Amino acid sequence: MQVPANTKTNVITCAGHKFTVSAKELPFGNNFKQISSKIVQYNGVDEIFAFVKCTRNSNEPGRIYTVSYSFAGKMEGCNTWN
Repeated sequence: MQVPANTKTNVITCAGHKFTVSAKELPFGNNFKQISSKIVQYNGVDEIFAFVKCTRNSNEPGRIYTVSYSFAGKMEGCNTWN
């Protein structure tokens, strides 16, 4: 199930789960706004997969990343989309 974007900075929401991403778990230190998210399984473990867009006050304004987080808010993966 894909979830639409939220408007809060550095917040991930998906299927009833919501957490603020800590500074050390940001994609390459960039502040972001969520574009979309969904729950996926990796090696049998549920994770939140999301597209995020870096905000104007980040190191890379406008850059889009795909990120994966555990339900505890730990970054499991991060890749550049654009």
